[in-house]
Parts: sequence; C-alpha cells; structure tokens
Amino acid sequence: MTSTAPPRLATWMLLHLMPGDHDEALPGDLLESFHAGRSSAWYCRQVLAALAAQWIRSFFRHRAVLVFAAAWATLSPAWRLLVTRLYHTGNLIGPVWRLPWPWSTVCIFGLTTAEDVLFIWTGVLICLLVLLGMFGTVKHWRVGRALTLSVAGYAIATVCDFAIALIHGPSSPSHAVDWRTLTFPGVMTNFDLWTILMRLPYLIGIALALWATVPNEERRRKLAE
Repeated sequence: MTSTAPPRLATWMLLHLMPGDHDEALPGDLLESFHAGRSSAWYCRQVLAALAAQWIRSFFRHRAVLVFAAAWATLSPAWRLLVTRLYHTGNLIGPVWRLPWPWSTVCIFGLTTAEDVLFIWTGVLICLLVLLGMFGTVKHWRVGRALTLSVAGYAIATVCDFAIALIHGPSSPSHAVDWRTLTFPGVMTNFDLWTILMRLPYLIGIALALWATVPNEERRRKLAE
C-alpha cells in the first residue's frame, strides 16, 4: 500500500534546509506529485536534487560575498601576527597569564575571541560600506542576525580546527612556528595546511555575516525596480 504521507525526514529537509531565496512553491509541487502517485523514493530523490540545485544557485547569487570573505580571511594570519606582537611588545599578555586559574584561561579565551570577532566585523563593515555606496541598500541588512551567525560560524570552525590540532598533536607544523621570525607579507602568502586551517574560522564567520546582511544580486535588482 502506498503511504499517504511523504517521508518525514525528506519533508523536514525540504522545509528547513532550503536557502532563503528558494522557490516557495516547490514543497507544494512535490507534495502534489507525491499524492498523485509518485513513490517515496522518487520524493526523496527530488528533495535531494532540489536542495543541491537551490544551494548551488544560492552560492552563485552570493558569489561576490564569498569572494570578499575569502579575500578578507586571507589577511587573517597578518592580523594574528599583529596582535601577537602588540601583546608581547606592550607586555600585555604576562599579567593575564599570572592571574589565578581558571581566570587566566578565561581571560585569554575572551581576548582571543574578541580579537577574532573584531577582525571579522571590520571586514563586514568595509564590505557593507562599499555596497552602501554602490547600491544604497543598508535598510535591508539584518545586522543583528548577521552578528549571531558570524559568531556561531566562527565558533563552529574554531572547534573543528581545535579538534584537528588535537589529532595532529605536537607534530603539527604550527607548533614549530616562531612568530618573532615571521613577516606580514610572508604570512599572507603562506598557504600551508595549518595556515589554511587558521583562516577557516574567519572565512566562515564573515561569509555567514555577509550572507545574512547583503542582498544577493537578484534581490538587489528587485529593490532597484
């Protein structure tokens, strides 16, 4: 007997995993075809194909945001080098490490997170100012949601990087780096595995923030009409 209800997991994916700029009539069309006699396997295949197609289309529509996020994340090793040198030349990190545990660890974690979020949102603001001058669409940006997504994306990517570092352990190339010998051009043009992993949290954080705030090309055309 053919089920009268489509697979729940596929329906949930269709309703919750689609990008925000998808065709809103798609769920109804698939459900109508399912009730017309299509099988559950057909329904699942259509959902997966629709998800893949819509996300590819969404990535293409947001390509300017993704390119900017990648370019800004490329600068992140230089930012980390600058912050590290400021800490050591100004003797700012010593007093923090001398705090009783766990406050020393909490303060270091808080400072690192604040520095990284500052770097992400400096890039976001630069991008928004450029687009504001080009399109004048600031009233459509959802800055609060962007802040939440940027921090969430950065946190998830950082946890993944930390897990990878634990797997590699002391043999990771990053443990052998002496920041005193590094130069800003050198770190920005270094694309070894550990520097790529270093850039990943910034890339995800700024990409999510801009994705949530900047209208894609299709929306900008509609807003201009």
